Amino acid sequence: VVAGAAFPADDQADPLEDQDFDGIAKSLNLTKKVSNAETLAGAFEGLGPVSYFAAGFQRGPGAVLPPVRIGDQLVLARVVEIQKADVSQLANERANLLSELKARKARMRRELFEDGLVNELTKEGKIKRYPEAIQRIANSFRRA
Repeated sequence: VVAGAAFPADDQADPLEDQDFDGIAKSLNLTKKVSNAETLAGAFEGLGPVSYFAAGFQRGPGAVLPPVRIGDQLVLARVVEIQKADVSQLANERANLLSELKARKARMRRELFEDGLVNELTKEGKIKRYPEAIQRIANSFRRA
């Protein structure tokens, strides 16, 4: 239940298809981790959002996906199983799904509002940005 964005078209051969998954992972010094099925929040526990693994849903079980960088970790994924959605559980999970969608929409709106506010205050001269200081701080986080 996984995939990556940089995949060849369906009519092309998958360069990783015939290779040994464990061998590839070992050559990249990766730790093997088995994830549970996707959660209702649209993520694989310990890995990240399903959107990073979308091609796996098209490729099917056994497909080895190209390495994907998620945050500070490199993830190499193989599709083990694809589970169909259980429509009978929709009624039970409706409230959770709605609250997650509302929370996601609220986060997006807050980010847009904050970005617009900072841009407006920068234009008015009430906020000053110092690119050198921003770059220095960003570099200190990358080294850590």
